[in-house]
Amino acid sequence: MPCVRILNASRVPLPPGPSPPPGDTVRLSFFDTLWVVVPPIQRLFLYPDAALPYASIVDSLKSSLSRTLPLFHPFAGNLTYLPAYGDAVIDCSTSAAPAVSFLEAESDLDIRRLAEDETHDLESFLQLVPDLGGVRELPAPVLAVQVTEFAGGGVAVGLAVHHAVTDGKGIWRFVESWAAACRGRGDPPGPTPLHDRAIIRHRTGDDIARLLLRRMAPALPKIAGPIVSFLEDRFHHRRRTFTLAPAFIQSLKQRAVPQSTDVSHCPITTPSTFVAISAHAWLCIARAKALAGDAATTLGLAADCRARLDPPLDEAYAGNCIRGCFAQATASELLAPGGLALACERIRLAVRAGVGEPLREYEESVEEYKRMPRASSVIVVGSPRFRVYETDFGWGRPARVELVSMNHDGEVVLVAGREEGEVQASVALSARPMDSFSKLFVGGFDG
Repeated sequence: MPCVRILNASRVPLPPGPSPPPGDTVRLSFFDTLWVVVPPIQRLFLYPDAALPYASIVDSLKSSLSRTLPLFHPFAGNLTYLPAYGDAVIDCSTSAAPAVSFLEAESDLDIRRLAEDETHDLESFLQLVPDLGGVRELPAPVLAVQVTEFAGGGVAVGLAVHHAVTDGKGIWRFVESWAAACRGRGDPPGPTPLHDRAIIRHRTGDDIARLLLRRMAPALPKIAGPIVSFLEDRFHHRRRTFTLAPAFIQSLKQRAVPQSTDVSHCPITTPSTFVAISAHAWLCIARAKALAGDAATTLGLAADCRARLDPPLDEAYAGNCIRGCFAQATASELLAPGGLALACERIRLAVRAGVGEPLREYEESVEEYKRMPRASSVIVVGSPRFRVYETDFGWGRPARVELVSMNHDGEVVLVAGREEGEVQASVALSARPMDSFSKLFVGGFDG
């Protein structure tokens, strides 16, 4: 039976030297603490055509990671609970021995099959990414890396990052900087990353962070319960990846605008790529699951708040800065004529409500997520702006990039596709409706 074997486990330490603000201890903000109970974000990059010797690839990745970590020093730390204060912090002090776990592995799996199959081989994917030890108790490491050589050629790079430390934008800033260093570029792309949570100004921010920590993980330092539930749920779903061409995406946008005039007699602006694809997925999932007409359904998404704060945060901020936004409709509303336009408008209004005042009643947005009707809802993560297929460490672009840690029935992950203008949509769905959804999503549903 094909498998993955760990050959060597080592650590890439944070190089000595003064840490940038806020220093050796980074206290989590209220944007961070709600993610303490969520399993690590696991990303997989497949390079079937990597032609360099494996030893050379490993040396390049480790040396470039060492050069990148001073810019992202919290990524080398340990997530730690301070019971005396009720705070969770990232400990990067010398006593915590900040470092990144680095696993070297070999496999007889067929990397080309893994890269080309639309249907995910979850069991194989999970062997190709580290798991941070399950993160069921603090302290816990923030980041781990696994590099796997395949018997038939090619390599895989797998990452596991604790979501309490960073969001999608922060992860991709780190990956871009690491890949640039590995390619031999002297300066990292973009401005210097910022990690100081104090730049998020909120009069009661520290109190909200502690409140959310108590609500989400009342048994700290143990966090086993929610983690176990998430990890068990992921095995109950099928996953499939779709590549949406620019012409198809444009057709969704064009269909939504005249529909809005027919339904509301007041045309909306052309929806963004993210909104159009999210709305289309929402409709297709409702139809594929054959939801009853009066069934309540919610689409949840995480909106970036950096530019919406007062004062705005620099785009270089690498901590979490996202807020849940929730669009609601009944199945009959989505599946009626003009449903695509209605879904686009509900998503647009939900985002406007969420990020218009992103700090207002932030803790309530967490409760709203917990109230979502799981069997009939959709969660959209990622962004078509994440250009994941440009992740070149020096041996070419990846043939496949996937989020392995998809934990929800009805989860949709969006990233930029391999070719210009494409969008990759990876979908996790319970087994029975997946085939129906696949036919509808690629063009068989004129909602």
